[in-house]
Amino acid sequence: MHKPRTKCRKLFSGVGQIGESSPFCFLRKKKGQNLVEYLLLFLIVAAAVGAMSIYVQRATNARLKQAQEELNYYKDEQRR
Repeated sequence: MHKPRTKCRKLFSGVGQIGESSPFCFLRKKKGQNLVEYLLLFLIVAAAVGAMSIYVQRATNARLKQAQEELNYYKDEQRR
């Protein structure tokens, strides 16, 4: 009888080694899926950082404006 082929090939022929019936066989099948999952995770993190950068920029500009106004106040007070 012919044994049906599986997608996960036998890595070693020895007893107790990683093979078709091994619980680690799924790792070879999910190699491409892991790459896609990591890519999606990277894109989500990049989008979050991009969205946050707008708020960081606004906060930085507000702080610089506040410092500028304080310096102008002290400059005007010294002139009096």
